[in-house]
Amino acid sequence: GGVHVYDHDTCSFLLSLEKIVRYTKEMIEAFEAATINVNINDFLVIAMSLPHKYVCLNLNKGTVETYSIPRRQFVLISGKEDLIEWFHDYGRKLLNGYFISEMHPSGIRKISQFPTQEPFKTKCITKGVLVTMSRALVNEHHFPWTYEISVRLLCPKEDGYMSPEERGFETAQLWRRHWVLEKHNGETDIVDDFAVIGKNPIIGTMLKGEETMSYYIDAPFGDEKEFGTFSYCSMVDEDVRYFGGFLVFVPGRLDEGRLNTTAQQPFNVNLEKMEMTTPKLTW
Repeated sequence: GGVHVYDHDTCSFLLSLEKIVRYTKEMIEAFEAATINVNINDFLVIAMSLPHKYVCLNLNKGTVETYSIPRRQFVLISGKEDLIEWFHDYGRKLLNGYFISEMHPSGIRKISQFPTQEPFKTKCITKGVLVTMSRALVNEHHFPWTYEISVRLLCPKEDGYMSPEERGFETAQLWRRHWVLEKHNGETDIVDDFAVIGKNPIIGTMLKGEETMSYYIDAPFGDEKEFGTFSYCSMVDEDVRYFGGFLVFVPGRLDEGRLNTTAQQPFNVNLEKMEMTTPKLTW
């Protein structure tokens, strides 16, 4: 499994025996051309993500170690996990739905490394608007923490649902974001800006057959209604320890990106603060 964010696309896959032999040879050749203080004959490549990282079995220790190749130098980015524990834990996470399969932009269904359960997925509901946040460690990247934020309007029978009369609007549009990034050194960075990755999605609900479903409009880049949840990904620096803040929505729609101050009262949907802690096991 893996993640796709901006132009960074990583998806690790287990190798067949034939490919284990092939890529282990390639890795040994790359090790010899790079700067790394390990015994290359101890390693067997069992999984990889081209061109970012090798997931290796250390034959001498029986551990799983992941190496990245920035600027032709191999760097240990995770490990050292016991091989059996590594497989068992990943299997458990697939069985209990902690990791799920999603459609990749390439059209291929792949396993997403964004957790679907607490503590590494949070949610908050305000006026019937659900915002969730999940995070994944992409430790071969110079911004190793990637996060996914999703927004939608809840449907009848869902916990937290409010009718249009109760919430005061039929649709809502994301206006601004306000992030609070607390760093390991005690400093805090504030990001307060318009939109998210240049987008101001409009969210609502509508009937599809006999069922009410959530939809979004990918404004300002489109005006077609898409059933489902609006989601986007971005990244933060390894110095960030806690990520929190809120999204600002307006009832209805913005007027060419501007707020109608006389008719629209913005409201905030908080993000529960999440700690960017490295998981015990990584894949």
